[in-house]
Parts: sequence; structure tokens; C-alpha cells
Amino acid sequence: MKRESLRSLLIGLAWVLAIFGGLIGLLSLVTGRSPAGDGSERRVYRVVNGKELALWIYRPDDWRPGDRRPAVLWFFGGGFEVGIPSQFAKQAEAMAERGLVAMTVDYRVKSRHGGEVMPFDAVEDARAAMRWAREHAAELGIDPERVAAAGGSSGGHLAAMCAIRGAVEGDDQVLDPPNALLLFNPAVDLDIPIVRERTSEKELASLMAISPLRQLAEPLPPTLILHGSEDVIVPLSSSEVFVERAREVGTERIELETFPGLGHEFYLHGLQGNRGFEISVSRVREFLRGIGWLTR
Repeated sequence: MKRESLRSLLIGLAWVLAIFGGLIGLLSLVTGRSPAGDGSERRVYRVVNGKELALWIYRPDDWRPGDRRPAVLWFFGGGFEVGIPSQFAKQAEAMAERGLVAMTVDYRVKSRHGGEVMPFDAVEDARAAMRWAREHAAELGIDPERVAAAGGSSGGHLAAMCAIRGAVEGDDQVLDPPNALLLFNPAVDLDIPIVRERTSEKELASLMAISPLRQLAEPLPPTLILHGSEDVIVPLSSSEVFVERAREVGTERIELETFPGLGHEFYLHGLQGNRGFEISVSRVREFLRGIGWLTR
């Protein structure tokens, strides 16, 4: 099989996985509960054009009102076209098991919110979710000074853009930046082959306003990036260049770990016997211990 044909096949398979994950998780949008019946709580953080955008809260068993626990907001991937919040439900559960409050966030994507939806809208939603979490810190039992943004692929892009100033129409450049970033195969540079193939030159130029690499001008909070070496959708090189740029602007702690032989979405639960999921969650826990957010 020719290299280009193989590449197209792998990209197609990745999109099928993203769509399949979205179909499995559709029940959570209808009922307000996870398909797994995991006990998460649905809360609306924003209403746009009459449509509710919600997040699902995962609390530790020993959670009590008045707690000040670290928190992580998880943003799903799917190329801004597909995807569902429950994509990161298992990661959220894993964080709650270790004493954090975790939230999986819905945001606007084309398949569920209309073909006119753009990545700019998703960035606006992600930032709104971050502000909502901070504004409701007391009732959520979280420490507003220890809130992380996390996500994979396009969700990793959104997590990064919560910390990076970029041109988002109508958002007035308002940032309530996270205190840490957990990024999985993140789309930190939107000038990559798969984006170029799906956009016009004019559209690509406009997307540079929300391309994390192009907008990064100030130090990031403590950041962990996990990236599969065989990713054919988001090149590993984009994360490598992003790390270099982050250090140039004064980021004190940014770590990039490469996973040999693993591709895009290797970190999702249910793939390859959960090998990638387990090692990535373990690495996240190690990082959070290192910044003093985990004690168990």
C-alpha cells in the first residue's frame, strides 16, 4: 500500500473512532447522565442561541461541601466536528479516585450544533467553562487557584487556548487561565496537513488567530504534553516546536513525553486493552504529584 493511501486510511479510521465515541456518548446529552451510570452531575455552564452547554462533574467519594480540592476540566477531541464529553469520563473518574474534582465539558461542534459552528466558537465555550468553574468554586468544593485544563487533539487545543490570549470575536479577550495544562496529542499548531486539506487559504489564515503556537507570547502554567510518536493526524513535531516556544517565552515547567509506536488518541479508554489509557493516566498522576496537587 502506498504511503499516501495508508495515511488517508489511518486518518479515516481516526475519524470513525471519534464518531463512534460520539454515538456511544449521546445518551449523556439526552439524560444528563453518563452512559456508564457513573453518578456524575450535569450542570449547565452556558446557553448559546437557546441551546444549553453543560459539563459533568465527578467528585471523590469523600467529597464534602466546603472542600478546596484541585480540579481538572476535560475537553474532548474530534476535530471541532464530532465528539462528546464522555470521551474523557474514565480519565475524570480516575482523577476523582485520587481526590480531585473533575469535569467533562461539552462545547459546540458541527455535527451537533450546526454546520456554521467554527473553532472560534469552541474556544469561546472552553473559556466560558473555565470561568464558570472558578465562579462556582465554593459550591463545587474546589480551590480556584488549582484548576487545570486538559484535553486531547482538538480538545488539547482548547485547553491550551484557555491559557493563551487569542482573537476570539465577542469574547473581548477575557481569560481566566488554568493553573496547569494536561495535553494529549494536542493540536497546538493549526498549520498542519490535515487542517490545510480541509480549509481554504483564507480560512487557514484566519485560524492562525487561535493557533496556540502562533499566539504564545507569555509563560504557560505548569504543562504536561503526552504525544504518540506515530500520530499521523497531529504531528509530534508540532508539540516539540511548541515546547521550544514555551520555554523561549519563560515557561518554567513544561514536559513533553513521547510514546513510541503509539498514534493519535492512544490515551482513550477502550483502545488496545487500555494500555495507552493506563500509562497516560499514570503519567498525569505523577505530574500532578510533582506540582503538589496529589497526595495519594
